[in-house]
Amino acid sequence: MDNSRQNLHKNKIAIVGNPNVGKSTLFNQITTSYSLEANAPYTTVSVQRAPVVVDGVTYEIVDMPGIVSLDVQSEDGLVARNILLQEHPEVIILCMDTNNMQRSLLLLAQVIELDIPLLICLNFLDESRRKGIEISCEDLAALTGVPVIETDAPEGCGVKDLLKAIPRAAVSDTARIGYKPFIEEGLDALSGCFPQDTVPPDGVLMLLLLKDREVQKYVKARYGAATLKKAGKPLSRCAGMPKEIFPALCLRSETGGPKTFLGVF
Repeated sequence: MDNSRQNLHKNKIAIVGNPNVGKSTLFNQITTSYSLEANAPYTTVSVQRAPVVVDGVTYEIVDMPGIVSLDVQSEDGLVARNILLQEHPEVIILCMDTNNMQRSLLLLAQVIELDIPLLICLNFLDESRRKGIEISCEDLAALTGVPVIETDAPEGCGVKDLLKAIPRAAVSDTARIGYKPFIEEGLDALSGCFPQDTVPPDGVLMLLLLKDREVQKYVKARYGAATLKKAGKPLSRCAGMPKEIFPALCLRSETGGPKTFLGVF
């Protein structure tokens, strides 16, 4: 590879989360320096970026727009998803508001399915404890198979621990996302449309199964028009399936003992 091209690559960390979970506050606590804020191309959505050095490695950290799930068709949602798919960050920090964990579980399941190294940030845990809400970082880490760090972004608590944990960000090898049988069949059929060594992660296949036009464009650009056409057959068999049943999934751990369900959507 041409070294001049290789040097253009930036290692990236994306801060992902629902709206109003403290992502931007966390971003400001991590960067504590100049950041570039600009609108995403052809949109009115602003995205903040700044350099940060972690364990001797320079990253560009990106404060993503808040999203409820990856299949949201809002302008904010499309910008956030395009960053994850097109720029493919080296690490995702998923910021979760411990006062409303249920809202974050769907996004957690979808992010796990992208097969990008993940680090979970539990924000506002002190506030949750005052309300009588107890969440075990250790249990959540065991269930998901990725590091879980407690923070209080407004106060800056836990930010140093979060940065130290970035090199330990991992693709989960213990969590499994369960879907209804006909969805699993659709995902299996779609995966067979791609060459074996280039099959997209299930998170992308799921969006393709939902016939998301932007994801169809992404697949066509990355894998070719012939592959997208081949994928049209299993997609046509899914015609008429109501979209609202697709997010019916659960996150479970199968590492010893009975399955533990974190949530059903």
